[in-house]
Amino acid sequence: MENLCGKLRDVVNSTNIFYEDVKEKVNYDVICAMMDRVDESMDYIITHPDIPKNNDEQLLLLNHVCIAADVIKCLFGRLGLEYNSLERHLPKFLDCVCYNPPFNLAPEQIPSDDSVVEYIRSISFAHPLETKRGHLIRQIHDEHCSPCLMLNRALCDVEHIGVYVYSTHSHKSFPIQFPYKGLRSYVYARYGLITYLIDELERGIQNKEDIWRKRTVKRDLGEPGLILDDVLSIMTERYQSTYDVAMLKSLLTYPYTNRKNDVAVAQVQRVALSAIPEICNAIDEMDNDKLYDALEKVLYTRPKKMHQMAYYQLEKIFAYLNDRVSPSDKRWGLMQADEFSKEFAKNWVEIDVATMDCEEIKLLTTIACFLEAQKQNQGA
Repeated sequence: MENLCGKLRDVVNSTNIFYEDVKEKVNYDVICAMMDRVDESMDYIITHPDIPKNNDEQLLLLNHVCIAADVIKCLFGRLGLEYNSLERHLPKFLDCVCYNPPFNLAPEQIPSDDSVVEYIRSISFAHPLETKRGHLIRQIHDEHCSPCLMLNRALCDVEHIGVYVYSTHSHKSFPIQFPYKGLRSYVYARYGLITYLIDELERGIQNKEDIWRKRTVKRDLGEPGLILDDVLSIMTERYQSTYDVAMLKSLLTYPYTNRKNDVAVAQVQRVALSAIPEICNAIDEMDNDKLYDALEKVLYTRPKKMHQMAYYQLEKIFAYLNDRVSPSDKRWGLMQADEFSKEFAKNWVEIDVATMDCEEIKLLTTIACFLEAQKQNQGA
């Protein structure tokens, strides 16, 4: 059977919309949790195709059938989608419970399979002992309770399972049978409704992306910083991470404090400026790979040959030099920046961890890496 929960999970995880959008993120964790429960229950149902051999197996089967069906119905409600009209158009697999004795309902009286399963669940699970659920099947003011399940082949037809029921109206006990294959078909049909959820979510994503495509970068703003501001605004609207573009803008506009670094800074700034048209094209085309490539060649170019501790030092510089970490981590990041400056960056820029702020240290680190990589590539 096709893994529809996996497909639904892939759709939800294919975009940031579901965990960034104010409206959608309320449902995100709940949807993921619900899909996990459906996965577990369908796995049990699929891997246990044989008819139950004892009461425990029958109760466990019913439990998983009800979990899967209820969660799928709940998913529709959580996403604001119509369920009842879809359910009414599904084939009925358990109507024999209604038109056979003891209920003998006329065709127009037979409720949905969901109602039949609700009744079977209430009786089988005996919660409460005198249950008032399943009111579409039993008579008004009639209360049913179950003294036992039925697995005796002498009492149940072949390929059927059932439950014994006592009625407070008739003061009699009677068996209720339902087809085992019908119960499985019932839950498979509800599981199939996930394809509708997938289609609706994909349609919603497409509609959102169509709106996003209508807004393109304002390239006539003149100043590179203003153009990148517009790029940042668009990315925020699309729930994209703005870290790299913000860093590129900072590289171009930051007021560097040491004039001795001007030449090195200017060299890398020219490369950054040349990347802006490519960045704008990537934003307009909604091409994330092209956007990453344009940013990577400026911000994440690394020399092939570096000293032994270089990558560790770079990791701590960029992870710890911010206001989100503890004071001890920040101190460690500054120590690694100082070591990196003495062992590597000094060949290109001057970094003073005692006087420079974290942003300038990270920018000069990036510049030093770019220039050294450029030199090594030219000498190759």
